[in-house]
Amino acid sequence: TTPPTFEPRGDPGAITAFVLIGSMAAFLRWRVGSAVRAREAREALEPQLKRARVAQLEGGADAAAEVGRIAARIAQLQAEEDAKRTVLDFAGVTLRFITPRPLGSPVAELDSSRESSSRPAGGDRGSLVPSKEEGRKGNPDAGADEVGWPLSVRLLIALTFLLTVPLLGLLASDPMQGGRIG
Repeated sequence: TTPPTFEPRGDPGAITAFVLIGSMAAFLRWRVGSAVRAREAREALEPQLKRARVAQLEGGADAAAEVGRIAARIAQLQAEEDAKRTVLDFAGVTLRFITPRPLGSPVAELDSSRESSSRPAGGDRGSLVPSKEEGRKGNPDAGADEVGWPLSVRLLIALTFLLTVPLLGLLASDPMQGGRIG
């Protein structure tokens, strides 16, 4: 008989997983890069808006039009940045990533792109629950009565739990004992 030969074989499952993971990594890297570019373009216009507002306060003739034009462009870039940061927006669940900041950025300015996100909820850093004053600013019915995470986070946790429980059952069974658990 001839001795067994070992030749390279392609595993379609492994190749598919590799291609899917590589494409998702490339896709996310591209989305993060485009969101960072949109943020940088918006941040480059913010000093111009401040100068235009100062000129408007000093009584410049066409300063109001300039402020409106720059503010509209900043709002457009903010919407573009939010759209590029959004990975999933389905059935009320919105999943966005946080764009990386340049090295040396102050911690207080990590997400100062919006007024509501520049100040932490509840008045202290790291608080997940808004205070009554914070909640009532945008919604008179909201406040400290609504404690907890947003619905999207709760759904993600529930989905993770529901997918993990069957896996624990598989890990608890011994395939050599005929499928009996224990």
